[in-house]
Formats: sequence, C-alpha cells, structure tokens
Amino acid sequence: MQKPPQVKRSKLGRYLRLALLILLAFVALLSVLPYLVPVAGGPDVDPASLVNSYGRFLETENGLIYVEERGPENGTPLVLVHGFGGSTFSFRLNDAVFAAAGYRVLSLDLPGFGLSEKGTEPDYTHPAQAETLRAVMDLSGLDRAVFVCHSMGANVVLHFAHRYPERTIAIVTVAGAPVFETGGRIQSFFLRYPPIERAGKVALSRLVDSGRVRGLLESAVADPVTVDDTMVNGYYLRLTAGDWSSALVAMTVARPGNTLDFDIADVTVPMLLIAGAEDQWVPPSQSLNWASGLPNAQCEVMPEAGHLPMEERPSEFNRLVLDFLASVL
Repeated sequence: MQKPPQVKRSKLGRYLRLALLILLAFVALLSVLPYLVPVAGGPDVDPASLVNSYGRFLETENGLIYVEERGPENGTPLVLVHGFGGSTFSFRLNDAVFAAAGYRVLSLDLPGFGLSEKGTEPDYTHPAQAETLRAVMDLSGLDRAVFVCHSMGANVVLHFAHRYPERTIAIVTVAGAPVFETGGRIQSFFLRYPPIERAGKVALSRLVDSGRVRGLLESAVADPVTVDDTMVNGYYLRLTAGDWSSALVAMTVARPGNTLDFDIADVTVPMLLIAGAEDQWVPPSQSLNWASGLPNAQCEVMPEAGHLPMEERPSEFNRLVLDFLASVL
C-alpha cells in the first residue's frame, strides 16, 4: 500500500535536517581543528647570529628591512634583489667582487624573506615591494642605482623601474620571472578565512625542513653537486627565521596583486637578461620571449647553469655583469 505523500515529505525533511547537522558539524570541526595543532617551530638558531658585520636594519613603512652594504661610498650604486625564498645570502659569491670593482653594493632581504620583517603585517604585493626598494634607497642616500635581480626579484624591479624611471640606471635580470598574468585568486580567497589560513601555517611549518630545502635547491641547479651543506643551511636558516609560515601564507593571499599592469616596453633603460641553459624553473626561452618586448635589452644564456647561475658559475656570472655595466655606464 502506497504511503501518503505527507509521510514521504516528513521523512525527506528529517534526512535533510540530518544532512545539514552533519555538514555543520563538519564545518565546525574544520574551523576548530587547525587551532588544536600547534605551528611547529623552526630551527633553534638566533637570527642575530646570521647578521653580517656589514649588515644593518632599516625601519620602513613596510616593516624592518635587513640590508648589507659593501664597496666605496662614492661608487655607482648597485642594488641586489633576491628571488622567492632567497635573501642577501643568494649573492654571497658576487657582492664582494662587485664591491672590489668599485661599485657601492647594497643587497636587501625583501619583506617576508631572510632577516627582514615577517608575519601578516607587511604588504607583500610586488608594487609594495618596489616601494620598499625605494624606501631603502632613500634611507641609504641613493638617488639612482643599477639593479641586479633574480627570479621573482625581476618582477619587483620592473615595477620599480616603471614607477621611478629617473632612479633606474640599468637592470640585470637573472632567470627573471616577470608576472604578466597572475593566478591564485581562488587560493587567495579561501586563505582569507582564518581557519584555512591557520591550516596553511600548520602545514608549512611541518613540511618545510632542511631536507626539502636541499631537494628544492638540487632541482634548481644544473649539477646537484653544487648544493652543499653550507648552501642548504644558508637558505634554510634564513627562510625559516621569524614568523615565516605566516609570511608565506600572506604572500599567497597577496599574489593576485603582482601582475605587471603596464607595457614593459615602457622600461627603456639598458637591460641584460641572464638565463641558465638548463633552468627547469624558468626556462631560457621565457627570457628570450619577454626580452623581445623590451627596447634596450640583450640576452645571455649561460651553459651548464640552472636557475641559480650566480651561485653555480659565479666567476662567469660576475664577468658578464661587470662587462655589461662597463659597456653602458
């Protein structure tokens, strides 16, 4: 005998209410669970022990910035800008050579990297990072500068050169990674929800260790033998100094703001684009492609080098940079 329709509707209503209760319980659990798991601490190293004798901190509107300076005060200013996950350590095989050649060399840790301020307070968009460059130059008394920038740093410097062409003498990009179209809007949206943000911090704090940093570095070079303990520890200790997991999550939230919203042909200063022939992260074809949109650029592809040519083949790299600067200054 067929049941009356109202009985069927009543049972359906109970099932829907039960499903809603289960869904609410699941959402509540997801909202609470990330806070029950502590964020893992980094290596037990005092960040102050990583400060070089020629390093100092500058207070900017985008936080406390670590800066290293070498070379004669009256030399042509040469600013070194690292890539994602890098720091002043990335140019340890280059800065002294440039200083000995007579340049006033200034390298910095961008907000969220190295020994500079981390956490959720700084603005990590690349236009804001470009303003941090401007602030560091102002505080250091530099009116104009040549820029040597690696990977992500190239995008930051291009923003700077567009905003301040009168302060940009020339640019050397190394495995440059300009951002012409930014993704990550979905990740950015969800990471604004505090429990998901917290879950991201917890996951990063447990995933990133010296072994994974070694693996990433080995994937970035042409010959893994290049990666030794000094290199691994140098990157790992600076990457994980301070509130680094909060900073990396905040960078993901900020990612949609990194796009170059201007024509790169507007950047008319002399440029040298250096690429590693065996770069698996930013293949040299990418540098060749975007170089075609620049009015005053030349490109050099370094053999037997990957994404870190300034560390893999420092002698050849330093010579390329110094020869280029001698030809344009």
